[in-house]
Amino acid sequence: MNIFFHRIHKYFIGLPKEQVHQKLKHVTTRRFEDYSIDVIGSLKEDGSFMLTNKFGITKTKLVENRRAYMRGSLVQKNEKTVVEVNTRPNIILIVLFYLTIALFILELLNFPFYSYATKAMRIGLLLIISLVLVTLMIFFTEQLKNRFERVMQLKG
Repeated sequence: MNIFFHRIHKYFIGLPKEQVHQKLKHVTTRRFEDYSIDVIGSLKEDGSFMLTNKFGITKTKLVENRRAYMRGSLVQKNEKTVVEVNTRPNIILIVLFYLTIALFILELLNFPFYSYATKAMRIGLLLIISLVLVTLMIFFTEQLKNRFERVMQLKG
C-alpha cells in the first residue's frame, strides 16, 4: 500500500488468457439490475479492465462517486495467466484523510482555528475522524477485491 492507499495484487491462474478473458467479460457485461454481485466495469480487447462497485457514495457526475476502483490487466505467461490488479479508494476519501491529518498537525502546533472545545477534544476528534476515514478506505478496497476474487473464483 502506498501513500494514496493503492494496493497491487497478482493472481496466477492455470487457464489460457482467452478463457480468463471470457470469465471477466461475463462479469463486466452483466445487467445493472443483476444484484447477485456488486461489481460493474469495462473490459478492453487487450485484456485491460476497470471495475468498481455498482452503487456509489454520491449521485453527482462532477466527482468520483464510487467507493473503490480496480484497474487490471491479463498477462499470458507460459501456460498460465497472470491477473494484475490495482485497487484504490475514492479520491475524495483520500483528500479528506490528508486534510484531517493536516488539521491535526496544525492543532498540535497551536495554530488557532476554532475555540469551541478544548485542545484535547479537538485532537481527539481529528484522530477519530482520521481513523474512521482510513477504516472506510481499507474496507471499501478490500470489499471490491474480495468480490472480484469471489466472482472470478480466485485466491491471492
